[in-house]
Amino acid sequence: MNAAPLCVLLTDFPLADPYVGAMKGAVLRDAPDARFVDLAHGLPPGDVAWASIQLAAQRDVFPDDAVFLAVVDPGVGTDRRILAAACGRQRFVGPDNGLLVPALREGASIVAVDAAAVRVRHGAETFHGRDVMAPVAARLLRGAPLDSVGVPIADPVAPALPSVRIDDGAVDGVVLHVDGYGNCVTNIEVAALDDPAAWRATVRGTDLGPIRRCYGDVDPGEPLALVGSIGRVEVSVRDGDAARRLGVARGEPVRVVRS
Repeated sequence: MNAAPLCVLLTDFPLADPYVGAMKGAVLRDAPDARFVDLAHGLPPGDVAWASIQLAAQRDVFPDDAVFLAVVDPGVGTDRRILAAACGRQRFVGPDNGLLVPALREGASIVAVDAAAVRVRHGAETFHGRDVMAPVAARLLRGAPLDSVGVPIADPVAPALPSVRIDDGAVDGVVLHVDGYGNCVTNIEVAALDDPAAWRATVRGTDLGPIRRCYGDVDPGEPLALVGSIGRVEVSVRDGDAARRLGVARGEPVRVVRS
């Protein structure tokens, strides 16, 4: 038997509010057999860059026919477009603010959604996630072709991601996000380092030593830099909170140098 269609949700909506549930209800109204996976909610409000990185990093975890409904949308109600895209058999729906682009590989098809044709009646200009994007996701979950919800475009907005600086054996980046454990995720991609163990990291004057494989490579309470689960250098403290212990926040400079 074929599995019910899978809708993967990623938002900055707080779970204490009804917004996530309302979006699921809007999907189920038109695709009543849909299944949901909550990839992430409560992301930093309006942080499109971090949300886009997570969407791109996690998409391969999911089945080929998943539909991703991603809503981090500080421009809701303005003239920014809403996009639907297909990359392989996976489909994506979200605002045209850079959120989807890192997840879309070469050859992806992208359309600008005809919001007037798909939105629910009496919708609000402050909740396009429920009133436009969820109905689009529902159509795609039911197997509707991409071009039935909009017109093709070739100029999606690119994400505004902080860049790293590479200079003579040193890589300078910044902390993009502090997770719930106090781990500080940077914009330095491990793939850019030929051998991570041959590089040392520093933050706020603290030498974190060579980049490690895992937390267990150091003693409890010891700060370290390691290869994070999404392939970026992270600043951590074993069994502790690196952000609090080291006084590190989002935007903090991090330097990695060859040993």
